[in-house]
Amino acid sequence: SNPDIERGVLLDKSMNEVVAMQTKNLLDSDVNVRYNGMHVFAAQALKGAKGTPLFSQWPQVSDVLEASISELASGKAQVKPTLDDAAARVRKAMRA
Repeated sequence: SNPDIERGVLLDKSMNEVVAMQTKNLLDSDVNVRYNGMHVFAAQALKGAKGTPLFSQWPQVSDVLEASISELASGKAQVKPTLDDAAARVRKAMRA
């Protein structure tokens, strides 16, 4: 996306768009004046953020984690066996 177009949308008072995706706009003083500094706080939070891992098996690993966490959260499974099984399934996916 184009930071200048995004900035124009953010500063257009006829719109209620508050989502900035460009770092330049998160740090923009006019954008931050309009939204009471919300975007600069988002930029600060993103400095230490970790993104989704980028490796080809991530979708399979994510599915294993999601299912395992769901089982644990529902109380239907024991922690150690569930995590051991998840680890084994992730190792298998990583070898594929």
